[in-house]
Amino acid sequence: MSVKAFLDTNLFIYMQSASDTPKKELSYKVLEGFDCVVSVQVLNEFSHVAYKKLNMKTNQIQQIIYAIGNTCSVAVLTLNPLKRPYCSRNGMVLAIMIH
Repeated sequence: MSVKAFLDTNLFIYMQSASDTPKKELSYKVLEGFDCVVSVQVLNEFSHVAYKKLNMKTNQIQQIIYAIGNTCSVAVLTLNPLKRPYCSRNGMVLAIMIH
């Protein structure tokens, strides 16, 4: 049985660091070593920071969000989730739900 880890937004921000830092290296080890879970809120926070502070393009953010969704379980905090993974509003990518 694997150990579950609920991941915070910062882990994914550290992974986007241009330089090899201890936080970046540890982030990859956590992702590889645990049965990871993220919330839709974490995906939205990552999208916001990546777009506003890391100046990433929306298509780059979408690719990363899809990769996270393929690697981690995504906790959806609604009883009636939307079926589209992304909603673009004012050039901002928002993760709605990933199966």
